[in-house]
Amino acid sequence: MTHPAGISFVRATGNVGFRDDKFYRYSPTTVTVMAGWPRMLAWKKTKKQPGWRMIRPDCGKPSLFDLTPCGVICQSSGTPERGIHCQRNDGDCVAIHDAWARWSQLIPLEVRKQVNRYGERHWHLLALAARCGNPAIDLMNSNPPLAWALASSWAFRDKPVQEPMRAARRLLGPGKSQCDILAWLGFPSSDSARKLIRKLRIASVNVNTLLSLRDAMRDPTARKFMAHLPELNSGVVRLLSDPELRPFCTANFLVDVINDTKKSGAPDDVIHHRGTEDTYAHAAMTLRDCLTMLDFRDIDRATFRPIRSIVDLEERHEALILRQRHAYRFEESIHEPLVLPPPPLIGTPTIEPLTTEDALGNEGDIMHHCIGSYGTRIASGELAVYRVLSPERATVAIGRKQGTWKIVEMRLAWNKEPTKQTYSIVAKWLIESQQ
Repeated sequence: MTHPAGISFVRATGNVGFRDDKFYRYSPTTVTVMAGWPRMLAWKKTKKQPGWRMIRPDCGKPSLFDLTPCGVICQSSGTPERGIHCQRNDGDCVAIHDAWARWSQLIPLEVRKQVNRYGERHWHLLALAARCGNPAIDLMNSNPPLAWALASSWAFRDKPVQEPMRAARRLLGPGKSQCDILAWLGFPSSDSARKLIRKLRIASVNVNTLLSLRDAMRDPTARKFMAHLPELNSGVVRLLSDPELRPFCTANFLVDVINDTKKSGAPDDVIHHRGTEDTYAHAAMTLRDCLTMLDFRDIDRATFRPIRSIVDLEERHEALILRQRHAYRFEESIHEPLVLPPPPLIGTPTIEPLTTEDALGNEGDIMHHCIGSYGTRIASGELAVYRVLSPERATVAIGRKQGTWKIVEMRLAWNKEPTKQTYSIVAKWLIESQQ
């Protein structure tokens, strides 16, 4: 398949367009071209890299919008340009006014419906369906997480194959089973493993969760827990795949993480997030915070009894934060005073380094998380911590990986997850500070 010969195309509203079977997304510095069904090929060029290169774009969900005759659209819009276009072309003008819908309609409706159920990597799934046909659609229907993993096989194999879609087509062919696919992706190749991966909610399907699930499947204790749970989500998988967290999990707690609903009678200030364990492992992060604070104060983990519910976890997490806050306020001797190194990167008016142990304690006090117990890791040079003031109040810990400082974790108050905007701003600051 050859790359696009040029970049001339029909422009639509905003920064997208459609021509022939291709969807175009452009900016002042980049052009992305996606050839439609059944080709499913994409290219990108930029000012810095003017040659076309093949990519797997983050295309988003294909539109389920049904194209409407242009007369209806133009009459309802009241836009003169649409009316003129309709008179000239005598047909459907959605091609000019809704490029994404036009491109999406090239894809069979059943494929679009299946792919729309997933939260990410929609291009990979569309490519799998285009290359492998009905067997791929059947797998998306019967075992959605396994289909997603097969569409991104290089993320799970130690040695990715040169032609992953050809390999997928072979694995979906006659004589092959879902257990064969599991084995090829590095999962246990058993019927019980097939049933476990099928339990994972579609909203929780991503690379990290599936890799953690694969680790949990290899542990007999974790597998026993999972076999008795009605479903799995990111929160449960994160808890059971971590050998340090698993001993503190009870069956009731894990079911609570799956249900993830507010309990009647719990104080509102304790219930600070709900309905998000499918996409982010809040309970696991909170439990990890508890263990970090216990270790920081040299308290034996054996005294920390197993968790009965999310409310139980959050109440005990808050109690540990209050205890740590009390220690800082009244200058209790937790350990020898720490001397923190200078911040590795210069801050900004809205991203400020925390350079003393007192500053860490105050940050944890204000934000209701355990950043105050990170002092020894910062003193060793493993981490550096900054307070973020805009676009929302957050705390970010950065760590050095392969010579570059990167985000290790970032939290709002009460361990809430930051918005994509905040994450993007901090990530941009990190890149620019190291150039």
